[in-house]
Amino acid sequence: MAEVHQSVDVDSSEVAGQQDEVCQMWAVLRPPLEEVGISPLDEVVIHRIPQPETPSAVVAAKEERDRPVSRPPKFETVGDDFPLPVRPGFGTLGKPINLRTNHFAINLDLEQKIYRYHIQITEPEIPKGRRIRQFFSILFNEEPAFREMRNRVATDYADTLITAGKLKLGPSDAAEYLVHYHEAGEQPRANTNASRVIVTLSGRVPTSEMMRYLDSIPADSTDLEHRLSTIQALNIVVNATPNEDPKICQASRNVFAEFPPNGNPLTMKVYEKINLSRGLIGVRSYYSSTKTSTSRILLNLHGQCSPFYPEVNLRVLMDAFLGGGNDTVGLGRFIRRLRVRFSYMKDEKRQPVQTVKIAQGCHRQNETSRTVVFSCQKYSGDISVADYFRREYGITLKHPNASVVNFGSDRKPVWIPAELGTVEPNQPYRGKLNEDQTSCMIKIAARGPAENARRLVGPGAQIIGIHANNPILSAFGISIDTKMIVVPARILPPPTILYGDNKTQDPKDASWNLSNGVKFYMPKPLTKWSFIRCGSSTFSNEHLQALRFQIRVLGLGNAPPSPANGYHTELGHADDDQTDRAFRDVLQRAKDEGVKFLFVIFEKKSKPFYERLKYYADQVVGIQHTTLTSTKLVDQLGEGRIDQYFANVMQKVNMKIGGINHILDPAKTPLGFAPGTKTMLVGVDVSHPTYTTMTKAPSVVGFVASQDDNLTRWSGTARLQEGGVEMVASIGELMGECLSTYGKTNQCYPTNIFIYRDGTFDPSKSFSTA
Repeated sequence: MAEVHQSVDVDSSEVAGQQDEVCQMWAVLRPPLEEVGISPLDEVVIHRIPQPETPSAVVAAKEERDRPVSRPPKFETVGDDFPLPVRPGFGTLGKPINLRTNHFAINLDLEQKIYRYHIQITEPEIPKGRRIRQFFSILFNEEPAFREMRNRVATDYADTLITAGKLKLGPSDAAEYLVHYHEAGEQPRANTNASRVIVTLSGRVPTSEMMRYLDSIPADSTDLEHRLSTIQALNIVVNATPNEDPKICQASRNVFAEFPPNGNPLTMKVYEKINLSRGLIGVRSYYSSTKTSTSRILLNLHGQCSPFYPEVNLRVLMDAFLGGGNDTVGLGRFIRRLRVRFSYMKDEKRQPVQTVKIAQGCHRQNETSRTVVFSCQKYSGDISVADYFRREYGITLKHPNASVVNFGSDRKPVWIPAELGTVEPNQPYRGKLNEDQTSCMIKIAARGPAENARRLVGPGAQIIGIHANNPILSAFGISIDTKMIVVPARILPPPTILYGDNKTQDPKDASWNLSNGVKFYMPKPLTKWSFIRCGSSTFSNEHLQALRFQIRVLGLGNAPPSPANGYHTELGHADDDQTDRAFRDVLQRAKDEGVKFLFVIFEKKSKPFYERLKYYADQVVGIQHTTLTSTKLVDQLGEGRIDQYFANVMQKVNMKIGGINHILDPAKTPLGFAPGTKTMLVGVDVSHPTYTTMTKAPSVVGFVASQDDNLTRWSGTARLQEGGVEMVASIGELMGECLSTYGKTNQCYPTNIFIYRDGTFDPSKSFSTA
């Protein structure tokens, strides 16, 4: 028996790095509410979420008014200002319900005038990262024009200021200031160069015009020229609260979190429940973004999980990253630009002086405090790092054989023992997570709808500043409802799944079983096949018989493996020549002997080995295959689930060799794109480089499109484009290619096209027409 489940994507930081901006609906359960997996670090204020009330009557009336004036677009007018069609009506199928969503209504006092200013910072250099926030703090606190506007100024920390009322800049509405940079708590140094700041009025933020636009019938895209800049201004104001709160840190753009402190930096025990492994922790964070909607403006609040460096002793962090290994090159990248706090220096009264230094990397030869020496005139020649700290500061190192860290530069290194430093809090990790870390992130982030809702109205709302006594929002005439909005929805009946011999399955709770002798709708005979055991992996006779049983039951024939005992190859390290030769030789031998399909068994999951196998099987030799792991096979056999496991494996195999596993039953499918309706489904997404990748690395566009009415044949392609750009520059070319393929395959073009596109729900982005 095999169980087929719908997968649910859980947002994380790339678990991406990338955030899902599509509106997500949260169904809220009735009390009592279980507390599932809440960490003590979350300090969650539990809120009982009331049952959904009724949707906004104003919005419902506006949508009802819009329907009669909806007109189909005239395709001869397609261009940059091509009007997208207004929805002609609403669905009637299924059970009507009301849902709360992760959106909060924003209310504007239209009498409050809001202004936009442009900021230009020049000479001697423009501060970046953490320094730019301190730079703006100096400007706002030391210049009278800003100081008297307390809580009435917000910025994006780049080139834009938003103010509640006009700044007193004189008759030209422009002014120039000199800012001497200094760290918080320090006095400006007399010999530092000042940065020149030019502030110029750009104009008023048209909030009244925005609300009239949102209530127009229909909302024509040309009605409000500055709608996107207005939303940007509101985003800046709403995000000012977490941006200015010292207890809140920014995980990434518009993503905020409250960092969990560590009372004992010599251990990571306090982070046990949120440990991602290899020196990282997962902190619950919240993404906020202002959106336009029918007759109102909404704040989208989305809970996720973001990777951070823990507040822990630097040596403990480095040991956690290495995990007993010796990847000093990777360790150097991991700690580079990390802010570390030290207190080994003393003032005149022999009291510790705290300093924060920026790590540049560790010693590449893994030299220690005992073995790294440098020339020191004070001590008449060369001296080791360990001896220097003993003689200069009276510190005898507890771990003199641990690696030292460079806090200077490559040309002039300053070596400091890692055990003397503590990683500063509030430092997000910008690199790419490995598979284990991604899995841990998902476990931390994945929660049920009720708990997600409680977190949004509890800690999420507090972090973003959704409460009645927010001085910044009040100054701008903005208030945000503390309840999530309610929208109408429908629970659709699930489609009936059709298998071979006209047998059907009715999904329940988004799953169904391959049972009772069900065959694939169109099984493809698996004739000449075999298997490869890699290294010390095992594939017992019991496993083989269970696999052959599923091949026969699902309709793919009864051919035995050939050769009967399969193949075996020894692998070296993932990136050495022995492994490359092993894969190439065994795959080529199997192909030369007429094998058409291979089951490749690894001892355990290994991304590097998998990538080498895919390269040689797909690009060099050219032979179809799928991978298994011994650990999974042993576990499934021991739990009595081996038949279910192999049934799921064979679903992939049948698709790869050209078969069709199942289709939607055309007689019972209520979704509007049953077989014969000439419908194409398209999926588009863009993956962006992380800061740890090469300079000016490109972004990668992924594009897939269905090519038959059963939605079982898909074409896929990828494109490179400018790094960090979300909009797909080649969308027209990609759509043209898949439409051409569809036309050649079906001798016609699709009547309906559904495009699933992550990342374009934000109103600051528009979707190109092709």
